Amino acid sequence: MLSLELLKILLDNCGPVFRTTEKFNAAIKQYLCLSLLKNCASAVQSVFQLSCSIFVTLITRFRMSLKAEIGVFFPMILLRLLETIGAATFQQKSIVIRSLQRLCEDEQVLVDLFVNYDCDLDSSNIFERLVNGLLKAVHGVHDASLTPAQEQALRVDAMNCLSRCLISLKRWIHKDQAATDVDGLAASEEVREGDENGENSEAAMVDQAKKYKTEFEEGVALFNKKPKKGLNFLISKGMLEEEPLKIAEFLKTSPGLDKTTIGDYIGEREDLALKVMHAYVDSLDFAGLSFDDSIRHFLLGFRLPGEAQKIDRLMEKFAERFCKCNPTEFKTADTAYVLAYSVIMLNTDAHNPMVKNKMKKEEFIKNNRGIDADG
Repeated sequence: MLSLELLKILLDNCGPVFRTTEKFNAAIKQYLCLSLLKNCASAVQSVFQLSCSIFVTLITRFRMSLKAEIGVFFPMILLRLLETIGAATFQQKSIVIRSLQRLCEDEQVLVDLFVNYDCDLDSSNIFERLVNGLLKAVHGVHDASLTPAQEQALRVDAMNCLSRCLISLKRWIHKDQAATDVDGLAASEEVREGDENGENSEAAMVDQAKKYKTEFEEGVALFNKKPKKGLNFLISKGMLEEEPLKIAEFLKTSPGLDKTTIGDYIGEREDLALKVMHAYVDSLDFAGLSFDDSIRHFLLGFRLPGEAQKIDRLMEKFAERFCKCNPTEFKTADTAYVLAYSVIMLNTDAHNPMVKNKMKKEEFIKNNRGIDADG
């Protein structure tokens, strides 16, 4: 407790130079975040309360340096206990809601959470989960471990928290509108007219960012059900170019895509899907990798489809790319293709519970002896 109290005092009172020091921020990431995660699981109420308070301080004062850490720990430390029935005692839920009340009093914290997570394609919707968790508490969690009086107290605290959230956001919007009006006075008539319509305000830009993420996630969800429709939706919204290399990059880097669906799509024989598959594989670098590591690298972004013809197309292209990156490994690309297909079959044999008699090492070697020119 003494150590936590000293840390709280230090974090609350350090100045801007201290807060931006690389070594200090590195120590917070490496040691303090992990310690908080452990202490927030403590059954000792005073330890839990102080740990939550320190975490709130990190969000309010150090969030510029801790985006990734906050993205992980905010749901684990605060939201999980708020959302899950039976995950916390009444005292813990009460502490969590009071901690959230502190955050909801700071309009810039709320906006930063929304912009950096709910509007970021690579992050989960923390602000949305925060509001939904509070709404759930307002409606009643129906936790059997809580007495009616305790549940009522949580509902009142959650409503108070939502009220503070709305007041803070209203305050931020007024500030944004005032700043926009001041900027408009110094601008040309054309720009000033745009500002009056709210088109150039920070609030409008935030709204556009959120709209972009919402539509992008809609396209991803549609892709996971019907790949062509999902791609057409994103192309129609201007979020994706109908160009094989761009679509391949989208498949490699976009969060939320189903790996099985990706494999099914790039295994298709249709012209665009085939070009996308070639662009996808050609973007991979197997230079200096062993053959088995190259296959692992190849299959990181998708799962092989179940259809034999699709597997055949994918492994043929893999073999071609591997030989181009490692020209001295095999005599021909056909050798790499046969060996790659054989490795995939070996993997299926090893992990399929329906296969009772597993292939032995000697059998695998025998099956592939002589596949190279002089093998």
